[in-house]
Amino acid sequence: MAALREYEDSKTSDASATVEKFKDAGKAANSYKHNQADQQVSVDYKNLTEDQRKELTIFAVDMVNQIRQAFGTAPMLATPKALEFSKRITDEAYNDANWDAFGEHMTDGKGHNVDGMINIANDMDAAGWSENMGGSLQYWTMGSNGLQKLPIGPQTMDSLKEALYDTIVQMMFDDANSKWGHAWAFATFDSGTQATMGVDFDKYGYSHFNMAGASDSNGFADSPYALSNTDELKQQLQEAQTALTTAQNNLASKQTAATQAQNELAAAQDKQTAAENSQKIAQNDLQKVQAAVAQAQAKLTAAQQTAQDAQTALDQAQTAQKEAQAKVDALNADLQTKQAQVDQAQAALDTARKVLDEKNATLKAANDNLTDTQEALADAQSELTDAQNKVQSLQQQLQNLAGVQDKLTKTQKNYQAAQTAVTQAQADLNEKQKAAQTAAEALKQAQAEAQNKQTELQTAQQALATATDQVTQANDTLQTAQTNLATKKAALAQAQQDTQAAQANLATLQQLPTRLQQAQDLATTKATALANAQQKYTAALAKFNQVQTLATTHEQAVAQAQTDLAAAMEKRAQAQAEYDAALQALHNYHVIDEVVTATEQTTKPDKQHGVGQSTGGKNNMSVTPVQESATIVQTNKQKHQAGLPHTGQQVDPLTTWGALLVALGSLFGLAVTGRRKEE
Repeated sequence: MAALREYEDSKTSDASATVEKFKDAGKAANSYKHNQADQQVSVDYKNLTEDQRKELTIFAVDMVNQIRQAFGTAPMLATPKALEFSKRITDEAYNDANWDAFGEHMTDGKGHNVDGMINIANDMDAAGWSENMGGSLQYWTMGSNGLQKLPIGPQTMDSLKEALYDTIVQMMFDDANSKWGHAWAFATFDSGTQATMGVDFDKYGYSHFNMAGASDSNGFADSPYALSNTDELKQQLQEAQTALTTAQNNLASKQTAATQAQNELAAAQDKQTAAENSQKIAQNDLQKVQAAVAQAQAKLTAAQQTAQDAQTALDQAQTAQKEAQAKVDALNADLQTKQAQVDQAQAALDTARKVLDEKNATLKAANDNLTDTQEALADAQSELTDAQNKVQSLQQQLQNLAGVQDKLTKTQKNYQAAQTAVTQAQADLNEKQKAAQTAAEALKQAQAEAQNKQTELQTAQQALATATDQVTQANDTLQTAQTNLATKKAALAQAQQDTQAAQANLATLQQLPTRLQQAQDLATTKATALANAQQKYTAALAKFNQVQTLATTHEQAVAQAQTDLAAAMEKRAQAQAEYDAALQALHNYHVIDEVVTATEQTTKPDKQHGVGQSTGGKNNMSVTPVQESATIVQTNKQKHQAGLPHTGQQVDPLTTWGALLVALGSLFGLAVTGRRKEE
């Protein structure tokens, strides 16, 4: 606050930078606390009811008064006339006039409607006025055509209060671009009279903080609404918190004792659980041992049976092996016999084939001789025919010719010789035909014998193949028997090992009674420890019940303290009403005194901050502030001069305000101030 005063006195950039140093800390230290009840109350910000505007105004005035208390200026009042003033400005100067202070694109806004506010202030006889305005509910976004407004969503009393809260915080801690005009207006406005303020939202979602000065006759200070007495509430809250802290400390002490008792109980329960677990472990060990004995006995019996079965199987395998070997030997002998028979049949076949070959050769030779004989016989017959023809020719000649007797004799001799040759040739032919027939018969016989030998050979070969298959099967059977024998031997060896292991386990299990007795002794010891722990638990439980009773008593004391706090707050409200009445009486006294001592005093206007504008909503945009403008002044000869500021300073430096248009880092705010001059 001292830095803000220094800036207002010097108006230097260094002084402004000093104020701005508190921006981050101020914002961080002030955050809105949501109210669940307010969150359930839906509102139409364009058409707020009188009760809603009253509640919002009381909320904002209470915040601003905390600022003014820190600054050392008198608190503002929230009154029906101040609410009416704010509503008329919102409705007539902005809503009905379609006056968009910030504009659709945030660069085309109209700023404050100064003329509209002057008319309303004059009509309501306000003794000076000022307006701070923020974008609050409205946000802008960068679009294709520059900045554009975003739709405003549904609102509640909680969201409107949050918007007012954030707007005030921004104007107090982030107002350098407006030369701290908003902050100074909140902290010091009074126009030399009692300051009042009303709050409203226009149809664009902008918030309006309309401040007006009260006079004896304008009614702005009449029927003020009750506000919170922050100091008294803080004192009562501190006392309640101290009582609560004491009760909490006592409760913590008792809870510590209860926790200790609970820990002792838990420790006793842990011991009991450990003893029970030990007993269960011993019982489980006994059951495991008994099960192991039974299992070992069963394994021993199974191993013995397995060994016996393996021995029987071994005997059977050995017998099967001997039988298979005998069959193999018999088949080998039969195979040898069959092989000899085959060899003999093969030899006989070879001999028959040799004889057949010889007979074939003889037959061929006989056939060749028969052919030669037949050819010779044909020649002889031809010669005989020729001779007979010659004989007939000769006989004919003999008959015809006499004297050819000699030739006939000779011819007859030749005929006889030829006849003899034919007879001889016929005899040779007959012999050769007989030889050929004999050879053919021998050939048929040889062929039959060869066929028989071939059949015998095939039969012997089939018998040999059958015998070979039987030998192979016998060998396979022998191999299987040998494999089974090896398996049975391995099973017998494993059974013998299992038997030895079972016997070893049996020897171990025979020692179990001793171990069981030890486990039972341990269980008895644990049971004794459990009984002791149970006694400690009972004692700890009794102590815990005592602590719990004491804690209940302290909780009742805290509840009573809270009831007392509520009663004290009610008394505080009554005291506040009495204080407000006394304050009004004091104010009336000061007004009368000032009228007597300051008659004919005039007030000269001074330069005010120019109407400015800045970014709206919570988007960080900036626009260049407008230059300063003149103070709005009005004369009323029928009214007494307004009262002096409650700070004790002269009227002129504190009661004239210019219109402000500022660029806030994350809030769009406008401020304008006017003062009514009275003579």
